[in-house]
Amino acid sequence: MNEFTKTKIHFTLALLAALFALHPFLDKLEDVKFDYLGYPLKFSYAYVVFAGLLALCVYLFALTMVSERPHSWLERLGNYCYGLAIMSLPFYGGLYLASLLAEQLGESRHLAYAAPGVALGLGIGWGRAHLGDAAGFGSRYVTLAAPLLCCAYFAWVLYSGRLVPRLLLLTFAVFAAVDTVQGLQRGARRAEATAAIHADIRRGLSPKQLGDKYASAIGLPGGEDIFAGRLEMMRQARQGPYRHQPEE
Repeated sequence: MNEFTKTKIHFTLALLAALFALHPFLDKLEDVKFDYLGYPLKFSYAYVVFAGLLALCVYLFALTMVSERPHSWLERLGNYCYGLAIMSLPFYGGLYLASLLAEQLGESRHLAYAAPGVALGLGIGWGRAHLGDAAGFGSRYVTLAAPLLCCAYFAWVLYSGRLVPRLLLLTFAVFAAVDTVQGLQRGARRAEATAAIHADIRRGLSPKQLGDKYASAIGLPGGEDIFAGRLEMMRQARQGPYRHQPEE
């Protein structure tokens, strides 16, 4: 067990101690609740889920200390419980805000269904945060976000006038033009990088050298070893740019 895990256990125990200190105030909030899609949800449920997941996290980490042998799956389960505990309160808060918004907008009760989707998006973003600040700007996320605009379009058609659907259509048209230009520019850069790679292969550069030089140019920042390994496999199989290379 590394120092980071030990620090996490200490912090989890501190959170549990704080929850137990707040327990006397829970009696005053025991009957406080809100309705979400017809289901009554008490605020005490969030307390129980949060405390239960933290306690299970500590227990799983404690099991790893029974012996000196590593228990990676127990630590992994403990990390999952810790992550779920931390996310449970924002998720519960999202349910409350979605319910409150749906109540304020009257017939727009369908907005309550947005909370799970928003929570899922936040969870995915949090889980991929280790990839860096630019991880959310991948071109693939454009297509993943498109259904959200489609849902907004149909929601406004059903529950509002025609202004918002027309604005959404205009937004699609503007972004389609911008994305087309960016796509053509990116394709041109990829073509230049591919031509340069072929030229360096003919000059005799090794896969390792090519990986260090062109990994970022082809969209693999930090993946120099991965790109070099793929080039080496193609070289050994005499495929791709190595198809016409003379045998060694």
